[in-house]
Amino acid sequence: SPHRHAFSEDHRRVLEVIGAQVSDTLRRAVTFQRERHLVDRDSHTGLPNARQLERIVSTELALGESSVPLSILIVRITIDERRGRQSPEDVLRLLAETSRPALRGADLVFHFAPHELAILLLRTDDESSQRVMRRVAKRLATEQRLPSDVSITIGLASTPSDGLSLSELLNIAGQREQTLSEYISTSPSIH
Repeated sequence: SPHRHAFSEDHRRVLEVIGAQVSDTLRRAVTFQRERHLVDRDSHTGLPNARQLERIVSTELALGESSVPLSILIVRITIDERRGRQSPEDVLRLLAETSRPALRGADLVFHFAPHELAILLLRTDDESSQRVMRRVAKRLATEQRLPSDVSITIGLASTPSDGLSLSELLNIAGQREQTLSEYISTSPSIH
């Protein structure tokens, strides 16, 4: 109020109580968001985790729009334990970083399993997902920072032709896994 003494002592106490409650609510909301962010991210790589992938895929598939396809690209690493100097998490972080320029803006990279990345290609038909996979494979195959004791396999599966659940897609992508060298040698348009 423009008047100097327009509020009574009771008004001031009510505002202090409301202010304390609002402050406490905001602090809890910020803490919740921070903790939720940590739950949805892998603590070693900083990438979104399997829980986040499952949530997004479930939401997309629940929309029931079979005309809006999605694909899952699996990137799996094997490290020669006798010569391995880098942790799997460090290698996966490098692969995620290397893959990103080959992806489209809506594509998402997840740390899915201890030695796996999953790349979610939303609203992607078979032909487009194959193109993205070729670009990713080419970038990974030419990454010079990748340790020589690491081998990489990749596999791809798409809805609706390969399944309508994340588990079906992961199963098919796993069955189709090829090493980068096998994939590049059998994919004429990658060269």
